This record gives sequence, structure tokens and C-alpha cells, in this order.
Amino acid sequence: MKLHYSLDAAIVLEADRGPATLGMLKDAGVNTVWLYGFFFGKLWSPVEEMAKAADLLRAYGFEVGVIQLPVGHPGNGLNPDDESLDLRLPAHWSYRLDQEGRPVYYCAAIEDAMIADNVRSIRELKAAGFTQFFMDDDLRSGLWGERMSGCFSDRAIAGFNAAYARNVDRAALARAMDDAGEQRLVKEWLDYQCERLTGFMASMAAEEVRVGLMVMHLGDERHGIDVAAVKKRIPDCLFRVGEFHFDDRTFGTPAGKASEWFSMSYQLAAMGREHAFSETTVFPAKALSPANLIFKAKLALIAGIPNVLLMSGTWLITEEYWRLLASALPELHALEERCSSAEPACPIHVAYGTKGHAEAARPYTLPILAGLPVRPLRAGSEEVEAFGGADCLLFVGDYEVTPEWERRFVQYRKVLMDRAAWRRNREKVEALDSCKVELLDYAAGDRPETAEIEALRAKLLAGGAAAYPMLTAGSDILLVWHREAARVLLVNLTEKPNAGTLAYKGKAREIALTPLEIMELSLMNTDEIS
Repeated sequence: MKLHYSLDAAIVLEADRGPATLGMLKDAGVNTVWLYGFFFGKLWSPVEEMAKAADLLRAYGFEVGVIQLPVGHPGNGLNPDDESLDLRLPAHWSYRLDQEGRPVYYCAAIEDAMIADNVRSIRELKAAGFTQFFMDDDLRSGLWGERMSGCFSDRAIAGFNAAYARNVDRAALARAMDDAGEQRLVKEWLDYQCERLTGFMASMAAEEVRVGLMVMHLGDERHGIDVAAVKKRIPDCLFRVGEFHFDDRTFGTPAGKASEWFSMSYQLAAMGREHAFSETTVFPAKALSPANLIFKAKLALIAGIPNVLLMSGTWLITEEYWRLLASALPELHALEERCSSAEPACPIHVAYGTKGHAEAARPYTLPILAGLPVRPLRAGSEEVEAFGGADCLLFVGDYEVTPEWERRFVQYRKVLMDRAAWRRNREKVEALDSCKVELLDYAAGDRPETAEIEALRAKLLAGGAAAYPMLTAGSDILLVWHREAARVLLVNLTEKPNAGTLAYKGKAREIALTPLEIMELSLMNTDEIS
């Protein structure tokens, strides 16, 4: 496990605050400091000051990297309480345009001028001794959400038409983004947007430095981010998973924690865990409590993420956070030791955003909150090829069965659809004779009711006991199955005592968890689950 933090070079160099801050970071186990670099088209600090700060950090025993905001950020992602921040882009850059042709303020289009300026910043900083550069999650071509995106400027559309022998305008592309019948056009458009971002990353890596891409919460090809393509072009690329939930309001609920787990699982399937980083962020200032920050770090370690990246915008995380982190280090290291070499086994898959297709894509947290060993996967993507079929596929939401998914259905013992998916795909499904699709009689949502959880469990258990561990009673408990190690981790996602029933191979055991407890149970002898 390595701990990381992003920091302003000016703070490092302050005579009073600098030593005190670095001392807190060392006591809390921080290994690497990422200095603010090229933000919104300009260096946050002069190169000379960054080099001095780096020398001082290395004298304290820290590794040093640089964090870049290469295209800006949608809104004030640094500190909404600081109105003095200059978030304007250079006059010779172009703003990204949305589907209606409106500028996405503070966000640049990925074009030649901004690429050249970003490469120049890498060269200057490399000459000053910096060799690692992380691109913040502004590096994308769409805002957070389900909608297909990209830069819809005249220049971008002309480039797309030339590359794909098309003759479409902005209006035609905007219509296609919401039309399931235009899948080929949408796929080509997303491929074009993804190649622009991948090419940008390759331009940075060509300067013979180590680069990394921070991916936003549930970010993927819809936002111009093709993790597999970046990884193929830059094999040693670093990746940060997008966790979101930076405050107690969103992270403090079981559904928020389950959503965070969903996003980590979804993106790690493509990224791999070796070079993965968490997004363990407090934003805005003090919005996330110290205890929740530690729990966010624990979730990342349970997922097998070896690098915990602490971030807070330009607000400096205060002493109370660092003290709690220091006291939690033994527990964090023990958790990392148990989980770093154990790939979670997930016999239940959730169909999520099919790669390159215009489909609704909403993360349903129900199977996570129900205590099932589950992972989200996409058809037509390398991660599905790697993980193959499993016991059950959940296909939920107003979501089209594409040919990629249709071919995959035969690899599952059960395919369960809720009413929304059934309504959209009934004719197609009824024509299939290669597998049995069963109807789930509920409308899944971000916060499932007990009856919905019970309906899902009943379908999974129809015909006999499951061949994998699962909860058969209780909820709001994350279950992580380490099949090779014959154990489960049970994580209470609530801040109050919780209870449930763990079942495995026909045996059952009542469990009781304290608030936010992480319990480990051995499955080596099934008599213990009785």
C-alpha cells in the first residue's frame, strides 16, 4: 500500500506551514506528493519553485510527481469558496462544445494548440527533474452522466466526417446520441472522441515520462475515455478509478458506498489493479468527515487498489484527518495484506454500459446491498472476454439487448430481467431458444426495498442452494468472496449495528456486525457456516 496526496508547491516552501505540513504527511504514512502543475493552460507555480519544493520533499523522503489539469475542469473543481481562482482558458484554445453547440465553460477541446501547450509543460517540468505526471479527471469529452458526449465543434465534426467518410452535422449527431437505431454512427463517433483522448495521452507519454489518467465516476467511452485503448497504447499507464461521493451526504448512506464499490469494480475490470489508484477525496473543505475518509480508503483496499490517492482540491486537509489516518495505518496495512493478492470472485454479473452503443446505463446497487458477490460488466469489451460467463446475469433498466449481450446469454445459468428491460426486449427475448430469461417482478432503483431484495434472492435460490456465498437475510452488507483463499469479507455499509444470514453450500450462519465493521469469515470448513 502506498498513500499519495496532491499539494501546492507554495505550501511546501512556506517557512512555517511547510515543515508542519510535511511532518503530518510523514506521520500519516504518505509516500508520494503530487505537486500542482499545468492547470487551465498555465503553470500553477513557476518551474523553479516546483523544483525547489520537489528537492525539499525528497529530502523528507517523499517521492514526487505532478498533477495536471490539461483541459480545465467543468466548474470550480479546485475550491468553490475561493472566488479569486483564475479558471479562464488561454485565448488561443477552443472551448469544448456540447450537442447544442454551447461552450462547456472551463473545458477545452482537445485540439492541436492545447496539445502543444500541454506537451511543452511536460518538457519544461521534465527538464526540472519531474518524471511522473497524472492527468486529472477533467481529461474527457463529456460531463458526468449517461448521455453520449464528445466535442461537437465544427472542427471536430469535420474531422470525424473525414475520418469515417461521413457527412453529418451537429443536429444529426445530437439526434443519433439518443436514438438506439443509430448504433453504428454512435459507435464511430465515440471511437473518434476516444482516439482524440488516447492520442493526447500518447503525446504526453512520448516525452519519455510516466503518465497517468484519472477517470471520473463511471467514466467510459460515452465520455471519450477508452481505458483499454489507453492501456494498449501506454502499457505502464497509471489509472485512478472514479469513486465520487466526496462528502458525508452522498457517502454516508449505504447506497452511496455501494455506488462507490460499483464504480471501482466497473473500472478495475478494464484497468487491472497493478497500477490502479483510488480517488479518496474530501471536497469541498471538510465536507467528508475523517472517519468516512478512512472508510473510503478501506473500500479501495478491499477492492485490491494498491495506491490510495488523497485529494482535496486546493484546500489543505487538516491535522485531525492526518492524526486519524496515522492511527488507522496498522488496520489499513493489514487489510491491504489480505486483499492485495486476492481477486474477488463474482459469479453474478450486472449488465452495464455496453461498449460503443447508445443505451441507458444506470448502476443498480441492489445486488451489492443484498450481499451478493457481483460485478458490473459490458458486452463487446475485453473484460467480459476475460471473465466469461457466470451463474447469473442481471439485466435491469430500460436497456436494449444488443447482439453482444445476446451472444453472451448462453454462458449464464440464469438471465434475470426486470420489467423495464423486459418491456423493451420482449420480442427479441421470446425469439431466443438458446437460454431461459426470467422476469424479476420489481423496478430496481438506487435504494431497493426489502421485497425487491427478497425477490432477487428467491430467483437465485430457485432449484437449490447457490454454489457461492450470499446473504439470504439482511441488507446493506457488502460481500466480497475470495474463492481461492476460501473466505468472505462482510462489510457493514451502515453506521449502526447490522445483522444478516450468510449461506453457502446449504449451510447458514447468523452474523452480527458493529457499525461499519469489516468481518472476515473462513469458508474452509462449511461446518463453520451452520
